[in-house]
Amino acid sequence: MRSYLTLCAQPLTEREITALHHEINALRQRYGISYKDAAHRLYMTETEKIRTDDRSKKAFAILAERTQGSLLNIQNKLDEINKALAEDAEAEDHRDNLREAGGK
Repeated sequence: MRSYLTLCAQPLTEREITALHHEINALRQRYGISYKDAAHRLYMTETEKIRTDDRSKKAFAILAERTQGSLLNIQNKLDEINKALAEDAEAEDHRDNLREAGGK
């Protein structure tokens, strides 16, 4: 167990090692399994938590990207609508100016 702990990216503190040891012993007592099996069960549980967290982060990244794309699309549509409205208002002003000048 010590060799694995030294291979971690950040070595565990004595307090963390003690907490893991107590958690493994609690699993041993609860399920009547060996220390090795309890440690493996704890390891697999923690590994699955990391995988789940990683999948959640990826899903949220995809959601954020799609949301950003949708917002840009909405902004483009609003720009098109505003441009069309401005052109309509300009054309209407031109017609009003022609009527005032005596044109048709």
